[in-house]
Amino acid sequence: PPTSSIWFLVHPMNIGISRISLLVFALCAFCALANSACTPEQLQGVYSPCSGGQRTVTYRTLAQCNPPPPAVVNCECTPYDYVAQYGECRADHLRVKSYKKATDCTDGTAQPESSLVSCLCTPEQLQFTFGICDAHTKTRQVVFFYPEDCTGTPPKPRAVPCDFKCAPGQRLDPNTVTCLPCTAGSHSLGGGIAMNTWAVMPEALKTACTGRNCSAWKAHGEYISSGENTGKDGIRSWVSTSVEIVGEGGYVRFAYRVDAEPEFDGLEFFVDGRTVMPLKSTAPRFLEVQFPLSIGHHDLRWLFRKDDTKSEGLDVAMLRFIRVSGTNFADLRCTPCPAGHMSGEGAATCTPCPPNTAAETPGSSSCAACTDLQYSYTGSPRCTDRAPCTANDYEEVWGPCTGGQRTKFYAWAQPMICNNLTGIRLPPPVPNQPCAPCNPGHHRVGDACEPCPNGHFRSEHDAACLPCPSGHSAPKSVFYQHFDQWPAALHSGCDGEMCGTSWRLRQSHLDSGKGHHGAVESWLELRVYMVSEGRAQFTVEMDCYGDSFLRFFVDGEPDAWPFTRYWHEPFTYWVNLPSGFHTLRWVFTKGQFHEGEPNDFAMIHEIKVTGTNVGGALNCTGCAAGTFASEGSLYCHECDHGSYSGPTAGNCTACPEGTFMEGYGAAQCERCGNGTTSGPGATECDYGCTFQVSDGVSYDLTALSRHDEMYGPIFGSAGHKYYLNICSKDHRNHTCFDYYGRALPTLPGPGPRPRPGIP
Repeated sequence: PPTSSIWFLVHPMNIGISRISLLVFALCAFCALANSACTPEQLQGVYSPCSGGQRTVTYRTLAQCNPPPPAVVNCECTPYDYVAQYGECRADHLRVKSYKKATDCTDGTAQPESSLVSCLCTPEQLQFTFGICDAHTKTRQVVFFYPEDCTGTPPKPRAVPCDFKCAPGQRLDPNTVTCLPCTAGSHSLGGGIAMNTWAVMPEALKTACTGRNCSAWKAHGEYISSGENTGKDGIRSWVSTSVEIVGEGGYVRFAYRVDAEPEFDGLEFFVDGRTVMPLKSTAPRFLEVQFPLSIGHHDLRWLFRKDDTKSEGLDVAMLRFIRVSGTNFADLRCTPCPAGHMSGEGAATCTPCPPNTAAETPGSSSCAACTDLQYSYTGSPRCTDRAPCTANDYEEVWGPCTGGQRTKFYAWAQPMICNNLTGIRLPPPVPNQPCAPCNPGHHRVGDACEPCPNGHFRSEHDAACLPCPSGHSAPKSVFYQHFDQWPAALHSGCDGEMCGTSWRLRQSHLDSGKGHHGAVESWLELRVYMVSEGRAQFTVEMDCYGDSFLRFFVDGEPDAWPFTRYWHEPFTYWVNLPSGFHTLRWVFTKGQFHEGEPNDFAMIHEIKVTGTNVGGALNCTGCAAGTFASEGSLYCHECDHGSYSGPTAGNCTACPEGTFMEGYGAAQCERCGNGTTSGPGATECDYGCTFQVSDGVSYDLTALSRHDEMYGPIFGSAGHKYYLNICSKDHRNHTCFDYYGRALPTLPGPGPRPRPGIP
């Protein structure tokens, strides 16, 4: 080109995320479009000299299309205003690559620095791109090229069908332009981008944040995180990239983990500014999600946001891998599996090495078994020598209670990662040990612990179950304080690729297990039915390192802040539970493993749930006024109509003369009105057909008494019908009946109802 202008692609084609094709002119030599408007990939721009801070760009076409008219732009330098120059090739096959400004642009992009580059192109430097589909021949061209900073002759362009595409697990062979399976030890997406190693943040990912003292996304080797934003308010930290999808079936897939305040803070994912993954606040272990991408350009953005109010959780989001499929019609080469992974021929993804195997070098087709003196976790790149076993590597296991005695055994903690040949051996069994004490609310019946009989209780200080006195009830509770045998209602497990044990019995407490190596969840679950409103209570203690934590859930929803390493002293937490079924779940999440870190534990010293339908009573509860209980009662019962009671009553008292009680569960009776009377235990007051107006003046209405039908109807202003009986509420009413076929009383009042607890 002339010295006063420079030719370049105004909008270079994006291949993948960061690859820029500078050879669009080569594509168009093999394709034709009939006089349609040019696409950016079909244009070259020519700049005129600057004048008055502006210059004109005109367009040359690289295909049969209509270019846009010339445009006036400013004179700021762009990367395309600099031309690369290469020095002589040295003996070490390197040469100096420098840059020269080819136009009279000013400011803008600075001139790139010089660097040493290879003289001869290598197979790894070969690149390719697909041309535009020719509507007449139904073919497109595959064009191969090398970057400018090396010398070499690429394969000749070849025509392929417009629908040509390599499948996942295949690569494009540049010599035959056919799809070949990936060799064992490698994988491909069939035309895509995979980011799954995070020694540094890839250039294709851009990250930033807003908010006071905010921290942007960072690489941590096995994952990237949203930065150190724990306890900060008003934070927005994001990572983004742009992709070009060229075919049908494109998608983005990633694995995320997040811990933040539910409903207010967390991770969101956007495609082209549109929310496709709403706010996720809690995901203790990595979850994989996938979203479709249509043909064209897309902006992908992961946003961790935190509001201006309280903090909850670790205030962090993590991504373990990002995969984008559909950025090309094929992959030119397969990607070697990372260390600790393997694959067979034609693999779309790599498989982590199973426990006690390893793959030390990238590109492994299999995982080698560790020796008997070594061990490894899932996905390990190398085997680790087993250290000599110590007393910390085994645990006590108790046999059944028989005749008041049991045997204590010892077993290696699993997974076993120590060497018992160079360390200590398991101690021998210890027979004739006393049986463990029963949990409160239970007593020993033969060799088993059974709940106390109904109406009886046993606290942790009592030797036997005792009956509750009259006026008291014995509500049932679930109470675990001794942990040498698994209760039937407690369940435990571990989720994740690098689990050790699940929760373990430790006699005086439970712990979250040993040998967890990486982001896993060790969970403990208890399901209960509450016959009345009650309380769930537990005592927790943490002995953990780094970002490990314990979280408590009620019916699937987090109920408390996570317990972290700062809870290194026993702490008691409780929550009220309404009646009905409930699921209580404790989830210990192991943070990323760091070499040399100790085992992390969450410990639960006791669990107590009051108001359940099973278990034993821990104490007696006084009956409320209006209820009663005899000695040894499970529940307090409501007083019958015509009676009442005060607090802690053993029985109910009949209402005295001149009072009545029509309902149940009364703390006192009501006085009869003027001119009415009642006997002991009355449920209503009676006129007796004689009404005394004053001293010496009374009316006898006996003549108006009816024992069959009532007087009426008498019509009210609203159209209601009223029926009357003068002398008594007890009569043979053949006029109005209730749902059960019983005659309605003459005077209004609450009708009879079933007594609670009585069939």
